[in-house]
Amino acid sequence: MSNQIASLLGYTIIPLFISSIFGFCLRKALRSSVIGFFIYGITAAAAGFLAYAPMLVTERKDVLGIAIALGVSLGMLLPNILRKPPRAFAEPDDHVFEMANVEFEQSRNHALWVKCLALANGDELVARYSYIKEVARRQGGKLGSGKDSSSSPIEDTAGFYRRLVRGDFGLAKTLWLGLVGYWAVNGAASVAISSIAISVSPATRLDMIKLIPGSILIHVFIFSSLIIGTWRASSKYEGEFFWVIVARLVLMAAFMLMCAGVVVSYGIYRSLIGQF
Repeated sequence: MSNQIASLLGYTIIPLFISSIFGFCLRKALRSSVIGFFIYGITAAAAGFLAYAPMLVTERKDVLGIAIALGVSLGMLLPNILRKPPRAFAEPDDHVFEMANVEFEQSRNHALWVKCLALANGDELVARYSYIKEVARRQGGKLGSGKDSSSSPIEDTAGFYRRLVRGDFGLAKTLWLGLVGYWAVNGAASVAISSIAISVSPATRLDMIKLIPGSILIHVFIFSSLIIGTWRASSKYEGEFFWVIVARLVLMAAFMLMCAGVVVSYGIYRSLIGQF
């Protein structure tokens, strides 16, 4: 068990982390001013050396190379993860315009009215229309703030998988119930199956071992779908941007762990098959 943990850290997680720093600093260096270029360039060079150095002494160059390539790609994508997604403002509903018109008639905002008059060059009719549009826009934004734009009754006719990968279930459900929930269930199932495999006959154990490659492919398919759906749900989320960053950092860690888990699981499969 300790050898498997050491293999997981040495060949996947640590190289992924260091090479992602290299990719991030390299991208920042290419887009920075002169001072930023040297600062990020030196950091990228140091990270690149630390990531590549094990390649000179290890026998698992193939696994380490894949980990480094994935890390560099993830590092270059990190600025996109931290970038705030654009907010799409839908046209306010009819009742919002009605509320704006009532406000104009009964409790007009004097400062806003003066602004609309000035922009309309004193034309009160044009200023009134501008006032109602501005109030409706503000009220519509208040009504929609903090909500998840991914949930819409129009989308309910689509299939479950299509809605999942489009992020239509919302960020909270897709991240916590979908990604994290599946992660926990999959881990518990793996422990239970490993316990059962110890107590069965060698022939049955061999049959169970032969199912490992197929189970890896199914796991990658489900996990990748959840990662894609969570990413898209985060792009549609209209609440605090802090949760968008948290979700995307979780996705980054989940993708790294998925890749590391596939490498380690396949290594365990080859080791177990070799015993029969």
